[in-house]
Amino acid sequence: MAIGPWGGIRLRPLDIGDVLDETFRVYRRQFLPLVTTMAVVVAPAALVTLAVTLATGFSGPAITRAVQERGDPTALIVGGGVIFLLSVVTGIIHLAAVGAATLIAAGAILGQSIGVGEAYRRAFSHFGSLFSVGFAAGLPVALLICTCLGIPIAIFVGLGWSLVSPVILLEGRGPIEAMRRSWELVRGHRWRLLACWLLIGLIVYLLVSIPSGLFSFLGTILLGLNGSSPGLAMLVQAGNVIFNAVGQVLFGAVVYITAALLYYDLRIRKEAFDLEQRLPLPEPPPVAPRVSYPDPPLA
Repeated sequence: MAIGPWGGIRLRPLDIGDVLDETFRVYRRQFLPLVTTMAVVVAPAALVTLAVTLATGFSGPAITRAVQERGDPTALIVGGGVIFLLSVVTGIIHLAAVGAATLIAAGAILGQSIGVGEAYRRAFSHFGSLFSVGFAAGLPVALLICTCLGIPIAIFVGLGWSLVSPVILLEGRGPIEAMRRSWELVRGHRWRLLACWLLIGLIVYLLVSIPSGLFSFLGTILLGLNGSSPGLAMLVQAGNVIFNAVGQVLFGAVVYITAALLYYDLRIRKEAFDLEQRLPLPEPPPVAPRVSYPDPPLA
């Protein structure tokens, strides 16, 4: 693991503005590795989704016409089923990209350069823990959100477990230990983390959604002017897939940079991690000089 040419960031407690500034500073300096990391997963998934879309005609106007005119929901069943399965598989594989992007971001924060290949190799070594914690932490939060009344509790719990991925990847802990560790790190800082996550989430949502949203808006206007042409509807659907994939490749890693920054920020506040990093490494023990003895005289 090599030291980066720019030496990382100055380790210190970060306020909300500092978190946003450092997030995009790391993003700019590690743009190519982060974009490559996301493209490894997002691009193949987008190509398969695009192929399925073009092959099955899985678009709103095409499905509506197939069901209403022919009474045949085949397009909906086949296209919807394939897209659903593809989404599940993509979500599972996406965990590796999450891990790799987090490791690259964490290395950049400390001034260490981690290659994309090494980041993926290390992420896959923790894949089981990342997958398990997705269910252990994500399922209760999702169920609480579904109840509507449990949304405040879901936010409280979700914030407590919001740093499980950095803990797993950077400390090598198992799922349950990582959940406990994240909970302890976040304790007393939920409001600040909530503000950070809301701001960065809104920024990323706008960066990813504005291009695809503008394309969809123009496509809807063209569909209205051309009487919902099947070919144009397919083109709009394909364009949505492409623009969404480009947005994910370009800006999907931003959230993971923020997660790594918040992890180190809380360790600095609670464990003086910045002072620990400044301590000089212990010097190796002196090596005793070798003493050579003359060979005994021949008899």
